[in-house]
Formats: sequence, C-alpha cells, structure tokens
Amino acid sequence: MLAASRGNWNFGAGYTVYGDGVSASLSLTRTLPWTFGVEGLSMSAGPALGFGGGDLSEVELGLNVGIQRYIAFDWGAVFLQASAGTNRKNYFTQAQLTLADPGLTFAISRGASLDYEETSLSVSKQLGDGPVSIRAGYRFNADEVFVGFSVNTF
Repeated sequence: MLAASRGNWNFGAGYTVYGDGVSASLSLTRTLPWTFGVEGLSMSAGPALGFGGGDLSEVELGLNVGIQRYIAFDWGAVFLQASAGTNRKNYFTQAQLTLADPGLTFAISRGASLDYEETSLSVSKQLGDGPVSIRAGYRFNADEVFVGFSVNTF
C-alpha cells in the first residue's frame, strides 16, 4: 500500500496477493472542499484503475471515495478512515489510537473486495524522530502474525 498527497491531490497504489491470484490498483483523488464545520475532517473522490485476472491483465476503470478525520489531543491522537471503490466492490476502514507517551499507535482495520477480505489488529512504535515505525500485528482471516516497517510522512 502506498499513499501520497500534494496539496489537494492524493495518489494511491495497492497490490494484494490472495488465495487465487493477485490484484492491483491505482487512484488519483481530489480533496473535496466540504468539512461541514468539523475540525480535522477530509473527504475525497476520484478515478481509479483496477488490475485483476490473476496476471493483472483485466483492467477496470472505477471511482474511489473516502473520508477521514484526524483528532489531536494533549495525550495523542485518533485517526479514523473509510474508503470505498467501484473496482471489485472494495472498501477499507481503519481506526487508530496514538499515545504520545510512550509513542505507540494501536490500529484496527478491515478491508474487502470481491477477491479478498481481511481484518487486522496492530501496534506500531515510531523509531526515533523520523517517519519510520516498526509494526506488528495479527491478520484474522489469514490467521497469521506479521512484523514489518511502515513509513508515515503525513
């Protein structure tokens, strides 16, 4: 999963390996101008390309929409995110709780499409003052533990 933003534009790319094959996606969304007076709220929409068919030869043009909210507190932050797309009827939801001291982020996420579904629970710890964190968790549908790194420059 890769996400990058520049001004009001957001780029996303994803690659998923599932039981019978692989799928990939590219999206370009624009942040919408409506916040309805809610601090930290952001909504976006835009086109997406989906690649499937096991060998990524099936290409589908679709639409992605998303909403997210970041809420800062003295003790840390809460981040909520939901997105959905017409390609392979995909969706993703996530809730994160960050505790500034001891610098831990706890997350629960759920994502699915016509090809896969997964729910995960994770904890991450920022390494130093940079954007890199070590992340560990459990994927419920796959019944597996994971450990890795994440980079967050937002």
